[in-house]
Amino acid sequence: MQENKVKMASDNATNKRGGKSFGCSFSCILILVVSAFFMRGCSMDNMESVLEVQRTPLSYVAGLIDGLALVEGQIDREDATLRTILGGTPCVYYSWVKERKTEDDEGNTSWETVDSKSDAVDFDLIDKSGDVLIRNSRAGAYYSRETGSTQYGDFRERENAILHDDTVTVVGYYSESAHQIGDDRRQSDNAVELSVSSLGERGIVSSLGWGSILYMMGAIAAVLLSVYLAMNYYKAHHIMSATMLVMAILPPLLLLQWVVTTSGELIKSETRVYQYRAMVKETQVGSTSSIRHALIKRDANTSAELYEQYRTRYTNILHVWLGGYEQFELIPYVPGEQAIFKEYPDRPRVGSVLPWWQVMLAGVGSVIAMIAAGRKGYKDLKTKRRIENIPTSPIRGVVPGLTEVVGEISSQSRVINARYSGNKVVYCRYSKQRRVTNSKGKTRWRTVESGVSKVVFEIEDNTGSIKIDTDQATVTAPNTHSVTSGSLRYNEWTLSPGQELYVLGPAVLESSTDPALTIKHSTTEEHFIVSSNGEASVLFQYAYAGLGLLCLSLLGCIGAMIVFYGGASFDAFAYFAAAIGSASFLFLLNLAFMFNDLIFMKNWLSRAKANLNVSLKRRADLIPNLVKIVKTALSFEKDVQSRLTELQGSISGDAATAEPVGELQKRFTALLEEYPQIRTDNLVTDLNNRIVMVENQLEFARTGLNAVTRTHNTRIRKFPDSLMASLMRMEMGEYFQLEHQNEGRAVDVSALLKTEKQKQEELEDQQRQENYENATSEFNRQHGIVIAPLYCIMLANEEKADAEINELKKAVDALTKLEDEDAFADYIVALQTDIKERGLDPVVEDVSTQLQAISGTDLASELIERFNLLAHADDVYDKQEDQVVDKFRDALGGEVQPAEGEQPKRNLLKKLSGPKRADRSAEQELLMLTLVTLCSADGEIESSEYESIVDFVLANSTLVHRNEVRKLAGKSLERIKREGLDEVVDQVAGRLAGELSSDVAVQLAQYIQQLIVVDGSTHENENKMSRRYLEQLDS
Repeated sequence: MQENKVKMASDNATNKRGGKSFGCSFSCILILVVSAFFMRGCSMDNMESVLEVQRTPLSYVAGLIDGLALVEGQIDREDATLRTILGGTPCVYYSWVKERKTEDDEGNTSWETVDSKSDAVDFDLIDKSGDVLIRNSRAGAYYSRETGSTQYGDFRERENAILHDDTVTVVGYYSESAHQIGDDRRQSDNAVELSVSSLGERGIVSSLGWGSILYMMGAIAAVLLSVYLAMNYYKAHHIMSATMLVMAILPPLLLLQWVVTTSGELIKSETRVYQYRAMVKETQVGSTSSIRHALIKRDANTSAELYEQYRTRYTNILHVWLGGYEQFELIPYVPGEQAIFKEYPDRPRVGSVLPWWQVMLAGVGSVIAMIAAGRKGYKDLKTKRRIENIPTSPIRGVVPGLTEVVGEISSQSRVINARYSGNKVVYCRYSKQRRVTNSKGKTRWRTVESGVSKVVFEIEDNTGSIKIDTDQATVTAPNTHSVTSGSLRYNEWTLSPGQELYVLGPAVLESSTDPALTIKHSTTEEHFIVSSNGEASVLFQYAYAGLGLLCLSLLGCIGAMIVFYGGASFDAFAYFAAAIGSASFLFLLNLAFMFNDLIFMKNWLSRAKANLNVSLKRRADLIPNLVKIVKTALSFEKDVQSRLTELQGSISGDAATAEPVGELQKRFTALLEEYPQIRTDNLVTDLNNRIVMVENQLEFARTGLNAVTRTHNTRIRKFPDSLMASLMRMEMGEYFQLEHQNEGRAVDVSALLKTEKQKQEELEDQQRQENYENATSEFNRQHGIVIAPLYCIMLANEEKADAEINELKKAVDALTKLEDEDAFADYIVALQTDIKERGLDPVVEDVSTQLQAISGTDLASELIERFNLLAHADDVYDKQEDQVVDKFRDALGGEVQPAEGEQPKRNLLKKLSGPKRADRSAEQELLMLTLVTLCSADGEIESSEYESIVDFVLANSTLVHRNEVRKLAGKSLERIKREGLDEVVDQVAGRLAGELSSDVAVQLAQYIQQLIVVDGSTHENENKMSRRYLEQLDS
């Protein structure tokens, strides 16, 4: 079912794509493919250059022959006609740069190039055997050390140079007729360009080697990105598809590249040996210089030895066998030549191309990147597989553990005000950014404030509701507010009542006393997603995030293999070996995914069977309790009891012999219709509700089992999962089949019976609505709740602009309906006096505390709008003013919590605008003591009474978490146990008259009337205590 839904969503998305989308995707892929081929070409040019330098003898000038040459020597001082800018030292090449230190609006510093210059001149290179002209001005690459640097003020200068006294290494093309080394690549098949280095041969081959690796990594990255875009366009998201594409592209191309490159290098190396041997014969016949002949002969043997080293590499065995490349015999030396070789000894060559410390640094970094990206990508793809494998459950059918539900945010959920817009929301992620400009005049947005405000809320579908706690969840919410005001930009991403959500997360009990499940973070489950997007959208989001990270991990794997292999033996086989290694990496990853998925499906099927058995056993256990209750509590004719006993014997707790779903409720309903006189009994009514609940849970368990069985059976029959499933000896799951046409429906008997529980819920809903209307009316009467925060915002800016004063008057006129100008003026004077005596900050704290009481109301939304207008009325950004506004937004957004042990503060609003009101923490304590003592009057507190107390305190206090309320209840019970019930009742009765606000007192009086009958009976002690409390509240 899940795969069908995703497939339908994918097909719909594919059908809606137009030519523009195809053209854009095709263009991007084409650009990436062209870039990949270009970077591959650059990589192989550098690779071939390294191999050419390695197979070229390090010659003396007298032994040079036409073609690629590698020489080392000193610079003729007379040719060093250039001077370094820093120091004025003679040189043949320099590169100088001047930079200025810049600082942007955020205080970040950087260096900007303001001037640069470089120059080079030709020079003669001299060694023991002679000299040769180096066309240095035409060199393609210079490898030099830093020869000077200086810094003054906000400027610094740096310079690299090849100085007149440096030993230089040159690789290029020697022309015997011109007796010079230059860059004549167009006349040869070689890839290396004229390079001059004061860092020796190491500087040349190391730079070329790293260049080859980086270019190849860029080419592979372009290929992987092309695969990613193609899969994204066609909505393909399975890792096996990505694996097949990568394996079809990278290994074949890199194999072909290895074969062509190795064959070409063998041919060029063999040709160079033949060229040297021909020169040996030529100089032996007509040369008058025995030194030149001996040096050429030694270079010929050296060239043959280097060719043999390359020919006998284990990676080239197949090429040698197919190409018929034979070994060269060395040319023997004559006795006189040995004396020449002592005067012109062999010079050491570079061993490995890449320095070992650079190899370790880059290799370990690549491995770390591979592991980090691989773990995150594996987690995202694992989440994607969970979304595919777990069927969506009706909310009433949720059981403990990982679950997937879809529903709307309940309109009855507690709401808070969004930080900037003031909208009523249950979740708000906000961000405030300021426009900043750097030294180059470029602007960008810098985040100066960000955070999340949230409350626990409920989502509901047609079967029921469940609480959602988004703490530590991955929440995806739409951007519902984006406003730019001057240099500031405000953004909000919110979830509001009525919005449909997709939720994947663990359903748990918050405590052993909590009767309902809550979907919240659990340490035993890593998947927790809350999204306003649909299931298909969430699936694709995690699929492509996982595939992207997997591509990065694969790139890290390839990079690590290339670097470690290149540190030991640098050739084109490294890239092909990395492609094979990456294919193996993907293959093992697919096996891991397949194995873990099948294990998950096996366990999930077992869980679904266990849930079904629990529901069957619950139904089987219900009837014996029914018979026992009826026999002891009811006095009807024996026929009723015999009918119930018959019903008991027909219900089984075994799935194989169980009655059809709905059968138990059908029989019990028939019994009620036959004996209507028992329908009004509370015990029978409660029993009927329990039967309905059990039958519905059984139906949900059956539906869930069949959905999991369908997914399980499909997975183990599909290739390649079927291969792994057969190795794991997994078998097809059996469906829980039905035999009657009405068995597939959960029974609703609300039309037959209206229970006391339903009546109580309707009464509570009506009471909550009345409480809300009373609270709103109370807020409207408290003029100070509007005037004080607006005046504090205006006062935060010491220069009160006329625009701000006008905006304050508009807000007061619109929100307070205060017609008495004198009263308004007196209030402002009193407010100014209090601020003058205590300072602005204490008054702002008092006002923030008062604002918490109206969080989530229409008045709070209007106040936030007025905050925004007043703060920007003068078009001037003021830091202190912004801090005051943020403080008030925190209070209205539900984030401000009173610190433990904090002393009660003098509340200016209460003093000026109404009777004295008790501190919130003291009021919460008194409220809880009142309710707990009342429920303890009959000697025990029922669970229904306990939950009713928790709900009431949550609705009528600043506490937002059930755990906080339970702790408060626990403290009250400890106090009763310590001091005695009668003593605590006397204390509570003495405080009720003066320490509760009027709105809370009214709601408490109404609630006391309901609380004493929650458990279905009224006790004398409860009546006596409730009358005493109500008298105190009325006074």
